[in-house]
Amino acid sequence: MKRWLVCAGVALAFPLFAAVQLQPADLPGAEQAAAAIEQDPSVLQAQRALQMASHTAAMRAAGPYEWTVGASGQRRRIDGSGSTMEWAAQIERTIRIGGKAALDRELGQAGVRQARAEL
Repeated sequence: MKRWLVCAGVALAFPLFAAVQLQPADLPGAEQAAAAIEQDPSVLQAQRALQMASHTAAMRAAGPYEWTVGASGQRRRIDGSGSTMEWAAQIERTIRIGGKAALDRELGQAGVRQARAEL
């Protein structure tokens, strides 16, 4: 019975001992270590890659598949009869067929996941 009480006491006291973290004297504090890691060039590059992947994912989700409006004008001079004004207007929208929109979104999200993993 006493053995069970000792084991239970040790088991209950273990988390209290584990919560106390001993820091060696020759290592910097957690804040200093985090700041040094954040300033490392490879970490900065990975953060920029994550930003770029997020922007690329947003571009893939929107795509060039939105409405486009355009207009152009031109003046032509004809010898002997003066000049004419020509113009053109257009409205276009391309479409994605075969589930391309979903594939583009998945591709963008895969790039973001890869950039997060590299970070």
